[in-house]
Amino acid sequence: MNPWLKPILGDTQDERLLHRLEAFSDIVIGFCMAELTFSLGTSNGDLVAPVLALPKLYPFVLGFFTIAIMWWFHNRLFAKFFIINTVMIVANFATLGSLMLMIYFIQAFSIVVTLPNPTDSQIFSAARLYFATGSLVYGLLGLMFALGIVSRWSQLDLADRRFGVRRAFASFMATAVFVTLGVMFNSHAHIKPILVAVAILAVAVAISRRIVTRLVRD
Repeated sequence: MNPWLKPILGDTQDERLLHRLEAFSDIVIGFCMAELTFSLGTSNGDLVAPVLALPKLYPFVLGFFTIAIMWWFHNRLFAKFFIINTVMIVANFATLGSLMLMIYFIQAFSIVVTLPNPTDSQIFSAARLYFATGSLVYGLLGLMFALGIVSRWSQLDLADRRFGVRRAFASFMATAVFVTLGVMFNSHAHIKPILVAVAILAVAVAISRRIVTRLVRD
């Protein structure tokens, strides 16, 4: 076995270390949630207007949805699939760091588009940075699920195998979507082709997930 994939503690899984890694991850995810709330700010002492302002509300909803999905997948990852080895630990920290940057760039994009006269360069740069960090988050998440499935295959029941394979596949497909958006989103003329590409990928994900589920057997 590759030494980077070999369990650090041999055949035993240190529950204390596992819980500390999960607790640290929850703290980072919670910080991302708090960062979203603080970004709403206030407007001349008005506590309600910033929440109802669409340029700030949209990023908040998108960021909250992203963090909630990340927390749920991360919880299932640690419950069934996480192995304490060098690659998994590094990938987990890299995922958390990428998530923080992803949330930051969601907010940065919302600030740029509300500038009095934003340039196309500013808009597209902020968007591409968001797509780049998003591709890292989902790519690393998919990697951890894939490594966990391979390492724990014999220990997982059929339902967990199917869940893990679907999550790994969905994460890699999400990575493909973010990479596609990052590459193509450099001109207003590309917005329609981007929407078509995303729609095609979404249909491909839905169909492929059913195929993958049927392929995973005892």
